[in-house]
Amino acid sequence: MNDKIQSLIKRYKLDEEDFWDCRGKNILYFDGVAKIIESENIKFEISDNLDVSPAVALKIRGYIEPNDQNGYSETLEEITFGEANDNNCTNRYYWAMAEKRGKARACLKLLNL
Repeated sequence: MNDKIQSLIKRYKLDEEDFWDCRGKNILYFDGVAKIIESENIKFEISDNLDVSPAVALKIRGYIEPNDQNGYSETLEEITFGEANDNNCTNRYYWAMAEKRGKARACLKLLNL
C-alpha cells in the first residue's frame, strides 16, 4: 500500500482489510469510511428521493462542525448525491445503497480524500 493509504490507516485506525484491490487500485470499503465518519464526527442531512422511477437519487449534505478536538474554525460542508438503480447496483435495496454511496462520497470529498 502506498504512503497516502498508510497515512489514512494510521490517522483513522483503519486496517488493511478496510481496503480491496480493484485492478491495482486500493478501494476503501464502507466499513472503513464509517470509521472516518465516526472519527471526524461527520454529520449528514439527506433529502427525499429526487427520482420517482425505480431508481433512487438522494441529495446528501455532509458537514463537520468546529469543536475543541478538530481545530476547525468554521463548519466544513460538502453537498453531493448518492444514486442506485438496476444499471449500477446488483442489490435490490436501492434506498440503502444510495444513502451509503452518498455518505461515502460526501465524507471523502469533505476531507479531500
